[in-house]
Amino acid sequence: MPQMSPLGWAWMVVFVILGYFLFLMLFYFMFKYEIVLDEIKIKFMSFVWLW
Repeated sequence: MPQMSPLGWAWMVVFVILGYFLFLMLFYFMFKYEIVLDEIKIKFMSFVWLW
């Protein structure tokens, strides 16, 4: 692994934290509006399973 500058490591950490929070919020909203998105989710899953 190549030697990275402290700025590079800082950017990596920031991106990891942002991605983690984005993932968390996505799952939170999916759980919160599960009843609303249930029909859409079933349609999407059936579309994915068709492929």
